Amino acid sequence: GALVGLRLATRPIEILQAALEAIAYRFALIRELLGQVLPGPTEIVASGGALLRSSAWMQMMANVLGEPVIASGEPEASSRGAALVALEALGHLPDLAAAPAAQGSTYSPERGKHQRYRDALKRHRALYDALVARRE
Repeated sequence: GALVGLRLATRPIEILQAALEAIAYRFALIRELLGQVLPGPTEIVASGGALLRSSAWMQMMANVLGEPVIASGEPEASSRGAALVALEALGHLPDLAAAPAAQGSTYSPERGKHQRYRDALKRHRALYDALVARRE
């Protein structure tokens, strides 16, 4: 990892914001790759304790992705998903759609912020390429 642009006046909250934005940018790049192989309408459901406990980070994700992000209402979404896939494979669940997951709040992207994040994502990608991608 790299913290670029630090100054003596940089506050800890700004470092935290940069870290959360960097994670959101990586999700945007993953979303972009998935969109190439799975085109069409999608529903983005977020899980994970840290993300779900931060409405600011959830809003940031929606703003970076430019798509609504739905908070999972399931306390153990990954474990639940694994159990449902196992039940389906064993024939005890006819279809995953037969066990819909609980959903929480939906975070809608804010147009102006999304465009600023798109510009920032370009800078993030260029920095990543300069620092990491060429070394692999």
